[in-house]
Amino acid sequence: MLFLPDFDLRPIERPRVVPLAEAALSSEPRRLTSARNPRSAGGAHDFSSEGDYWWPDEKNPDGAFVRRDGLTNPGNFTAHRSLMFAMARLTGRGATPAEWAKHGSYLMLEFGRWDARKSWTKQLHLGAMRNNNSRLL
Repeated sequence: MLFLPDFDLRPIERPRVVPLAEAALSSEPRRLTSARNPRSAGGAHDFSSEGDYWWPDEKNPDGAFVRRDGLTNPGNFTAHRSLMFAMARLTGRGATPAEWAKHGSYLMLEFGRWDARKSWTKQLHLGAMRNNNSRLL
C-alpha cells in the first residue's frame, strides 16, 4: 500500500485549501455557457478552444485559418480555456516539474518493490524509438 504512516497532510494543505474554498463559496458560479465562440458550430454546452497559432488568412478572410508558428492570435476565442483554468485553480493546483519528478520516482521505486516481491522482472525502455516507416523492411 502506498502511504506514509506518520505523515499528516492537513497542516500542510490547510493554509492553501481553506482560503481557496472560502473564495469559491463566495463567488458566483462560472459556467461554460456564459461564453459562446461565434466561430464554433457547437452548441451552448460545447467546449470550444482555438489554437494559439492559427490566424485568419489575409488573402482569403472567409477561408480556412493559416498557421503562424510562434505568434499567438489575440483574436482567438479563449474564454472557455480561461474558465477551465480558473476552475483548476479553485479545485487545486498543478504540480511543478520537480513535484512530478519526485512523485514519479517514488512510484517507480514502489512499483519495483511490488515486482520484486513477486519475483517479476521489469523492462524499462527509456528513450525508445519506434520505426514509423509505412513500408515493411
